[in-house]
Amino acid sequence: NLLADEESANIAVLHSELSNEELAEFDEALKALALAYRAIGLACVGVNGDRELGEALKAEPSRYTYFPAPAGHTFIFRLVSSRDEAREWAAARDAEAQAWAEGLPLRSADELRTYH
Repeated sequence: NLLADEESANIAVLHSELSNEELAEFDEALKALALAYRAIGLACVGVNGDRELGEALKAEPSRYTYFPAPAGHTFIFRLVSSRDEAREWAAARDAEAQAWAEGLPLRSADELRTYH
């Protein structure tokens, strides 16, 4: 269990309104998923099938993962491995995403204890 070796608070999750509604109780599982990818955070960018996600997923497929909700939606998450990467990604988004990026507890995945 990767999350058992890592402080849960070191991994940040940014939810969309819908993912917060459907996945709030699964934050620990989402954090474990982030750790499996050696990421320090993950941000919900939409639901599988959203047309606007297509280009981003094609351009950088390794930066995304998914998490199915019991309600039936499959949420797409953007993985981040450093605060700088998160800032760059969040710059084109809203103030909430920018604040999330600035508030990431770790500077980079190199600080994860799980991988040392």
